Amino acid sequence: MIRLNQDEISFSEPDSHFAPAERIDGFYLNRDIETVRSNEVIKGLMVSIQGLLAVLNEHRQILAVNDCYLQMLGLSAADEILGLRPGESIQCVYSHLEPGGCGTSEYCSSCGAAIAIVSSLQDGKPMERKCVIRRKQNHESEDICLHVKASPLGIGNKTYVLLFLQDITLEERSASLERVFFHDINNIITGLLGTSNLLLKRGDQSNYKYINSIRFLSSQLASEMAIQKALLHQNHCNYPLLIRKVLVIQIFQELKEMLANHPAAKNKRLHFVDSDPLAYFETDSSLLLRILGNMLINAFEATEEDGEVRCRFEQEDSGVSFHVWNRRVIAPEVARRIFQCHFTTKKQKGRGLGTYAMKLLGEQYLNGNVSFISVEPEGTTFRIVLPKNMKQENDHEIL
Repeated sequence: MIRLNQDEISFSEPDSHFAPAERIDGFYLNRDIETVRSNEVIKGLMVSIQGLLAVLNEHRQILAVNDCYLQMLGLSAADEILGLRPGESIQCVYSHLEPGGCGTSEYCSSCGAAIAIVSSLQDGKPMERKCVIRRKQNHESEDICLHVKASPLGIGNKTYVLLFLQDITLEERSASLERVFFHDINNIITGLLGTSNLLLKRGDQSNYKYINSIRFLSSQLASEMAIQKALLHQNHCNYPLLIRKVLVIQIFQELKEMLANHPAAKNKRLHFVDSDPLAYFETDSSLLLRILGNMLINAFEATEEDGEVRCRFEQEDSGVSFHVWNRRVIAPEVARRIFQCHFTTKKQKGRGLGTYAMKLLGEQYLNGNVSFISVEPEGTTFRIVLPKNMKQENDHEIL
């Protein structure tokens, strides 16, 4: 339990639904503020911590905050929030529901910050929680999400709390929108696949080509969504592999359909080097198409109008390989970091995952090897080498 110094409490205990309501003021509060202000460890933390930092006494009152905390509140000095509790300083709408203030209302028993602070004081060890605060600012309410860590710190014979706060509102919002997006898009894709399959079964020969194209693109989109979800989390447990026999000629045909109307390929030629029409191997074709598709799009983007991009297949001692060539050479300073996540020569935000995804999918998922060579005058060739029989060499779940 929290042990309170009864000599310091400045008024009788109001009602509380969660944390103790007592607080100090006057001489005792100023003494705590001065103790914290003169402590060398806290001085160092105040100037070195990048996020929000507040120092609290055992009554959960603010004794010091860093500049980031002040900036969040739009303040130039801490004087007007010293002695307040965190929720009161942030203007939590629930911090004024009870006379005892922050930590004492019915809502506070589920507040991550209140739980972390109280638990830290009770147990004498750091405690972390996620905290959602509804705050009132400029007469409007907004919800902010914080990652909270409360760490007890002993100074003399008293215990203080270092309260670290990180604003994760954007990350949480992004994660929520991502879940909704994947759910809704998957529902649409399921409807497209069902409708296209039904139309194919009805045998309308006059529109067979277009219906089959819709079915293929819908199926490809479903695979792309699953791959993208796995990439976002960088966790290949999220993507169960579908290993099956794949004809090389089928891969070439599907790549042609994928790129037929791609803007990067406009007014440029795609040449598939002839290979054995019966050549086959076993892999996840959706992942392979994603990798080869990225290789080809990158090659097209590097190719001038009326230029040519080539794709060929080879049988090798170690398995099978695909090669994608274009004439342009990659600059050495770019080549050194070509597979690094988020590295890009393009200015737009959110770029730099294409070549990284090739490497990740080809090696961690398909047990292959992805590489490239770029020299004058030959040009640039990206290459993926795959095992011929993946069922024997891959321990992923096989559907």
